[in-house]
Amino acid sequence: MSDEDDEKRQRQMDFIVETLARLTVTVERTAEMQAQHIEETKRRDDELTERIRQTERRDDEASERIARFERSYVVISNLLVSHDEQLVEVTEGLNRLTVVVERYIAARGNSTNGA
Repeated sequence: MSDEDDEKRQRQMDFIVETLARLTVTVERTAEMQAQHIEETKRRDDELTERIRQTERRDDEASERIARFERSYVVISNLLVSHDEQLVEVTEGLNRLTVVVERYIAARGNSTNGA
């Protein structure tokens, strides 16, 4: 082999070594970037999971508020029905009392006129 062939082979080897070094750096950078992306993805996943939990808690709280409202509505409705019945009874009692008082006044008026 000649010196020229040796130099050519040396340049080729140098080129191969430089190319391998660049590829190694690229692979290492890619691995680092992937690790960062994985960490970022995990962080975002954790944030989303927490937001989902918060939303579920709010939904549960809203459901509880709705259930309390429904129970209150039923209680109030039952009270109103009960009071309506009581008002009807009071009104009927008042009407009967009015009739009795009118009869009493009428009877008293008749007895005073006749005396």
